[in-house]
Amino acid sequence: MSNRGEDFFQQAEKALTKFRLFGKNQKWTDAAELFQKAGNSFKSIRNWTRAGDSYTRAAECLQAADQLNEAATVAADAGKMYSKQPETSAKALESFNLAVRIYRENSKPTNAARLLCEAAKVFQEQKDLDSAAKAYSDAAQLYDDENQANQAAQQLAILGDIYSEQKKWVEASNVYKDVANRRLADRLTQLAAGEYCTKSVICRMAADDVVGAESLLHEFVAAYPGWERSREYSMLDMCAKAINDRDSEAFSTALAEYDQFKRLDNWMTSTLLVVKNLIDEVDVDVT
Repeated sequence: MSNRGEDFFQQAEKALTKFRLFGKNQKWTDAAELFQKAGNSFKSIRNWTRAGDSYTRAAECLQAADQLNEAATVAADAGKMYSKQPETSAKALESFNLAVRIYRENSKPTNAARLLCEAAKVFQEQKDLDSAAKAYSDAAQLYDDENQANQAAQQLAILGDIYSEQKKWVEASNVYKDVANRRLADRLTQLAAGEYCTKSVICRMAADDVVGAESLLHEFVAAYPGWERSREYSMLDMCAKAINDRDSEAFSTALAEYDQFKRLDNWMTSTLLVVKNLIDEVDVDVT
């Protein structure tokens, strides 16, 4: 099967060298078809690098034949193949970016944004979080450019989760704050803002910046007075006081009281544990 893939690849290269007085585009489309067959053969035996190489060449041929939608689709296929191995993640990003560029140059920004989201999910599955973060960020920008604010906010929310998974607490806090402000700006989504207000404040605490966390608490209440009556606000206010007092027990009490009424989810539990450990470290240093 591997030889079959190589056979198709070599046939494609030969097709490109054939002289055609008329129907020059046919040379490119014939070669593209053969390169795609090569890619399919390599894919079937899990030779991801050669599959990616084959789809990349097919995309180049389709571009030359001015079949741009097909070129973007095949370039994305190349990205999916390259993304399956850490050592070719840079090529994966390059392939996805090629597909996105084709869509953007042909006035299809929404297609480009959708592809970036698809690429980001692939990178997440492969634990390439830096590439996933870049793709989600770029997708959000494209959706913003097209005035699709809700779609942009959804991608930013995932971006915040990635940053928090990477323990990039300040970046995560800033992204969650952006999402919270977007939700607050729309009366239809204001009720959903509380989750992101909470996450933004907790990430600022995890960054060992209680002053910044308290500033966010005041800022969110000013924009959304009703949030001050929420259990999340009460818990975070108690947590901030406990951090200032270096009181690990008071911090744990705040979480326990909240947990009696609303279960702490996995994200809150793991991130608040980071904050508690910071308090405990200070206690050790003091003693």
